[in-house]
Amino acid sequence: MAKYAELEIRLNQLYADTYPVELRFSRGDDTEEDWRRDEAAALQFDFAKLDELAADPHAYGRQLSQYLFADWVAADFRLAREIAEERGVPLRVRLFITPGAVELHNLRWETLRDPRTDDWLLVNERVLFSRYLSSGEWRRVQRRSKVALGALVVIANPRHITDYGAEGRWLTPIDVKLERRLAEKGLSGIHTRILASDQDDPSDRPTLNNLQEQLRVGYDVLYLVCHGAIKPEPRIWLENDAGEVDVVTGRQLVARLRDAIEVPRLVVLASCQSGGSSIYRRAADEGALVALGPEIAKAGIPAVLGMQGNVTMRTVRKFMPAFFRELQRDGQIDTAVAVARGTVRDRPDSWMPTLFMRIRDGRVWYTPGFSGGGSAHEVWPAVRDAIQRGRCTPILGPALTDPLLGSRREIARGWATDYHFPLTLQDRDDLPQVAQYVAVNYGQGFVGRQLAEHLREDLLGRYGKDLPKHLHTAPLAMLLRAAWTKVRGSDPADLHHVLARLPFKVYITTSPLNLLSEVLQERGKEPRMFVGPWNDELIDPKNDELDMAEANGDDNYPPEHCNICRRRREKMESGDGNSGPDLNPEPDPNHPLIYHAFGHLDHPASIVLTEDDHFDYLIGITKYNDLIEPVVRKAKASTALLFLGFRMDDWSFRVLFRTIMNQKGGSKRTSYKHIAVQIEPDEVEIVNADRARTYLESYFQGASISVYWGNPEDFIRELLGQPWIDDLLVGREARA
Repeated sequence: MAKYAELEIRLNQLYADTYPVELRFSRGDDTEEDWRRDEAAALQFDFAKLDELAADPHAYGRQLSQYLFADWVAADFRLAREIAEERGVPLRVRLFITPGAVELHNLRWETLRDPRTDDWLLVNERVLFSRYLSSGEWRRVQRRSKVALGALVVIANPRHITDYGAEGRWLTPIDVKLERRLAEKGLSGIHTRILASDQDDPSDRPTLNNLQEQLRVGYDVLYLVCHGAIKPEPRIWLENDAGEVDVVTGRQLVARLRDAIEVPRLVVLASCQSGGSSIYRRAADEGALVALGPEIAKAGIPAVLGMQGNVTMRTVRKFMPAFFRELQRDGQIDTAVAVARGTVRDRPDSWMPTLFMRIRDGRVWYTPGFSGGGSAHEVWPAVRDAIQRGRCTPILGPALTDPLLGSRREIARGWATDYHFPLTLQDRDDLPQVAQYVAVNYGQGFVGRQLAEHLREDLLGRYGKDLPKHLHTAPLAMLLRAAWTKVRGSDPADLHHVLARLPFKVYITTSPLNLLSEVLQERGKEPRMFVGPWNDELIDPKNDELDMAEANGDDNYPPEHCNICRRRREKMESGDGNSGPDLNPEPDPNHPLIYHAFGHLDHPASIVLTEDDHFDYLIGITKYNDLIEPVVRKAKASTALLFLGFRMDDWSFRVLFRTIMNQKGGSKRTSYKHIAVQIEPDEVEIVNADRARTYLESYFQGASISVYWGNPEDFIRELLGQPWIDDLLVGREARA
């Protein structure tokens, strides 16, 4: 059962001096009693009268409540409250203001009064409130588990800050040491990096360039403590390399955030007027939608907590620790805001913290674990047994290299921009769809070459300055290996290290790269590679040898390296349509086989990337099934399968999963416990995450598969915590 009931209040564009309103309610359980008010209602707001009451938050909130809870809105709101109270859950209220009604963001919605009691509505956990924003940036929200969270804290108190003023007030110095202590206390338990004005190292100072550099690391929370204002445009006071004031406009900060490879999940702005001000009313180019908080949310950040006015540092210093403590308790951003607001309810500026969100469930982190087919105490013993007996096959998805290379969705977004992809914003991060468009316009061969070029440019952009210059022109495989060594190579808990240390005989991967092979070799093993045959061009020896030569810049590339060609020749030489004797040795943990199901960059014709490639793969892999090494077919049909690094809604997973489920001899599969480590459903585009989760789990029904919700690092971390894992890891290393 869901933990919340939900009410969305949608205010639409001004029409004839009124704002049409819609209400959508969900009980948050599996009943069909959700409702949407179809009857039209129109609200009117007297902006001048509200401005007159600006100095009195209580009177302002009372008047605003009368405007909002007019007509039937009050009755429907009361009904939603009663249903939530009957279920014993909070009511999550999302105020959605359409782009045509931007001036409504200037109103102080956080001052609303309870229409039943006239008490302040938003100071307890029974009503959770946020301003819900749509975004032109359809960046997926990929949360991390609590133990993997990271926070970047920026505390700016540049020299001569008192020479500057904001809205007729002279700025006062920020107590950097105090703010540091408060941040460290509030974020205790989260890996925290601090850029502050009291640091001696230039790289630790709160400059815009240092902030952008740290965003490359991929923090979940950005906490910014500085002065700010919105007139004549949103701006904040950071510092330059000399420690003096650097006035950074909202456009500049948003541009740096938008350019980040991985944006924060939550941005907290503990600065004056970072959430807008009611002194601007109807001017669409001056109101709160161009203030810093909303602009950051519009740039694709899932959640932004800002301040809508000249908030006092005293209020901030009491509010923020309470907010961060509550946030770590259950990860619910709107709940944390409600609790923290309650701690400052007696302060005159307690209404100023303002939450903008574009995720529906309000979570900044998740709890990884098993569901849908088995609990942890049932699954882990089965995993141990399968690995010990050499009957476990890892199937590795594209997300395994995300920490190093970024996601395929980032590649898609880059290509969509570079090649002017014309379809919807939601489709711009679907790599097969974008790659299909590129292939149609530039040719199929162009896509494979462009992928290799993109990976090289991305690696150099991320790690080039930390790598020796001679590697900048080295082959892609060497560059990738050097980058991985720099970033992950010394971490024994790195998932590639762990996978290489376990006694697997066969690895099935969708990656077109050599990284797994090189890590296995580093562990003293001798892996052999096999590329999945799925099209006529790929299995033709002449074409394949030409591909190998082109990929390696060598007209005399030895054809014996191509295992697909070898098996094709064996089949042809047998004369009876059957493959000849298998000349390849049986794999074992020290001589494992890596099966590249979706191709390898050394074989451009083998890469499965576009939509058409995926359709052709489903047909071709069945047609050429007898060219796949028997040990691979056996592994798919009669070993425990461990899916790592997939999203259920990705093409790569759906296509590969169907081919495995259709593998001959699959009846033996029910003798094993299988695991699918799945990243949680995207919270931006999915209406009901809990129901989506249930649906995706049902996808595996009948396949004896337990779903582990989390990313590959979560699973590996939990695997390494099992009491028996050292016996497998150390024992295998000793024998190696």
